[in-house]
Formats: sequence, C-alpha cells, structure tokens
Amino acid sequence: MNLPDSDTSLALRISSSIQAYFEKERILGPLRSIEVYEILARKGLIERDRHNGIKFRQFLNKLRHEGQLYLVSQCRYEATIGKQVNWFFESTPGKV
Repeated sequence: MNLPDSDTSLALRISSSIQAYFEKERILGPLRSIEVYEILARKGLIERDRHNGIKFRQFLNKLRHEGQLYLVSQCRYEATIGKQVNWFFESTPGKV
C-alpha cells in the first residue's frame, strides 16, 4: 500500500485524539463522523470545510481504499446505497 508517511502520522494522531476524547468525556455509544469532525477541527487536526467534514470523510475513504483504516482503530463504516458509507467511531482502549 502506498500511503504517505504524513497520512500515516495524521491517522495515528487522529486515533489518539479520538480515544482521548472518549476517555475524557466517558462516551458510551458510537459517534458519527460529523461529531468527530467537530472535535478534530477544534484541535486543528482536520481542516474545516463548508460541507461539515467532507475532507475528513475523503481522508477516511483514502485509508479504507489503501487498506489502512486500522490506523484509526475507533473507526468503522457501513456501506449504504452506491459508493456511499456511513462512518462511526467507538472507543477502543488499548488499541491506539
């Protein structure tokens, strides 16, 4: 797989940040990508855009297509109609 080191590093920082949020806020259920996008945008890890995280979701799709989605261990997806997917994030203590 040809994922640049900068993307690998970003994915690991995203994973760390998401897990820290889950632990700090003691979130029980899954979060959707728009909620995680807001958390990451506030931290400056993801660029804000006017489409509520389209660039973030594109990055997740890139990881998925490269077989590297495991770098963001909290992330899972469900396929919908066509090529669309819904993104969900759940706490994974000990996997970051």
